[in-house]
Amino acid sequence: MEIMRRYQEMNAIRLRLLLAIYARPRSTLDDLEQLTGLKRNATISNLRVLEAHGLVAKQRGRKMRYRLTLMGEEIVKKIKTAKATQESQSSSVKS
Repeated sequence: MEIMRRYQEMNAIRLRLLLAIYARPRSTLDDLEQLTGLKRNATISNLRVLEAHGLVAKQRGRKMRYRLTLMGEEIVKKIKTAKATQESQSSSVKS
C-alpha cells in the first residue's frame, strides 16, 4: 500500500512540474522550484524522469532551461481538457 501511495505522489509531483513548464516555458531550475514548491533534489530527479520519458527537454545556455517536448505538450493539453470536462460534468450534476 505504501508503495502505491508513493508512486501516486511521484506522479502528482511530475504532473505539477509538467504544468509549471507548460505555464512558463523555458523555466530554469530555480523557476520550477518556486512554481512547484519542491526542493532542488526532488525537482532535479523528477525532471530527469520526465526527460527520460521524452516529455521534457533541456536547453543549455548560461542557465539550463526546461521546455516541454511535443509529446509533453500533447499530454498536458489532454490532461487539462480532461480536467475541464470533469469539472463541467460535476458542476452540471450539482445544478
